[in-house]
Amino acid sequence: MQLVFWCYKRPLTFAAGCTAYAREDHGNALYCVTFCDVLPIYERMFAVAGGNRLTVYECLENGGLDVIQVYCDGDQEEQFFTAAWTVDVLTGSPLLAAAGFRGHIKVINCITQSVVIVLSGHGNSVNELKFHPVDPSLLFSAGKDESIRLWNSLTGVCVAIFAGHVGHRDDVLSLDIHLKGSCFVSSGMDNTVKIWDLEDEVVQTAISKSYTEPRPKDRPFDTKFIQFPAFCTSKVHADYVDCVRMVGDLILSKSTGNKVVFWKPNPSRGKDAVTVLREYHYKDADLWFMKFGLDAQLEVMAVGNKKGVVSVFDLDAESERAICKLTHNSCKNTVRQVCFSKSGRTIITCSDDATVWRWDLH
Repeated sequence: MQLVFWCYKRPLTFAAGCTAYAREDHGNALYCVTFCDVLPIYERMFAVAGGNRLTVYECLENGGLDVIQVYCDGDQEEQFFTAAWTVDVLTGSPLLAAAGFRGHIKVINCITQSVVIVLSGHGNSVNELKFHPVDPSLLFSAGKDESIRLWNSLTGVCVAIFAGHVGHRDDVLSLDIHLKGSCFVSSGMDNTVKIWDLEDEVVQTAISKSYTEPRPKDRPFDTKFIQFPAFCTSKVHADYVDCVRMVGDLILSKSTGNKVVFWKPNPSRGKDAVTVLREYHYKDADLWFMKFGLDAQLEVMAVGNKKGVVSVFDLDAESERAICKLTHNSCKNTVRQVCFSKSGRTIITCSDDATVWRWDLH
């Protein structure tokens, strides 16, 4: 019998308010917001993706927002759905990767303001990007083509493709990597959540060769196909699973059922068995592609809904009720993503009406 011990701390209390918002002139839905938390000097910067545009903002000390850079793709039909930050291991520059409808992943150096590499291989759109928490050159992408791909963004090769026999059977919508880099979790339109082993010898050898032999003579790189996840379940949600995150060895995931579920795999009770630890309920969130955010300490979660309300939950509290709700008279559209600053005291949200909102917690 496996026991899970919970150590409850004093409940968090927040006073929160909107300090600034901006409306982007392209008018398209904004699908992603992500803070540049890879370098302390840039941790007040965040990027927003929507339409064929990426906009980099700075959170000002007076509570405002300032536009720092704007990247506009030459393809008017491109729609960016996701973006992620990393650092160039050779120069120390912040890099911003983005992808979406066209399926091409573009990595931008925000110091030189140039595209340093384009990663192509997905057969359709890309729904989420995540960089490896230990090796900043390794990039994971979740695609509409039912695959997750692992790229070496430094050498430009596709290291591995996670798909096939026991892979996803529909669009992969979300993924997240364990903080130790030992595994990652994925979810999608097939209503499943899967955990994939990154410590497997085949994967580790491929990662090593992506640095030492990225372009073998007279043949392409030997990309590995991983068809069997370490764990797979469809018992948590009955609809699309559009956001999944790892909290240590536990998992937070959401679907269209107005709740985020906190759970853990329990294979001792069956190959797809799970133990649900918490359910965080909120209202008016029966749409998909609405992603929650976690603070850096993995203690606080915030999630938006289709009426512009953001519910904030304390993951360490005994209560499953929201500790506060972020509302504004002008914020009435679907909140597509929520993101915390490194300090955890600022939340940025982006919405369908091309607006970006800053909320400060005190």
